[in-house]
Amino acid sequence: MEYITYLAEQMDDELDGAEEYAHAACKHKDVRPTYAKHLHDMSMDELRHAQYINDEARRYIKEHTETPELRHVWDFVTRQSDKRIERVNEMLQRFREDIARQ
Repeated sequence: MEYITYLAEQMDDELDGAEEYAHAACKHKDVRPTYAKHLHDMSMDELRHAQYINDEARRYIKEHTETPELRHVWDFVTRQSDKRIERVNEMLQRFREDIARQ
């Protein structure tokens, strides 16, 4: 369980970063468009990192079938994470739409 807890904390950190970068990209898009694009890309990188962590957790759970509660715990973590990922993706989509209109 300790490893799954660690992965959940890591996932949370990555999503914090993704959200912060997405907010910053939106904030700077009009005045500093190049910087804003970099922030957008950094947010996307953080989302990718979160996916890597999810992949690792799923692999670990598959290997540890003797502990079925791990899957239940991780399912809870991903339900919460999925909500955050959706919010970040919506922000990034609005950013891209705004940039395309400029």
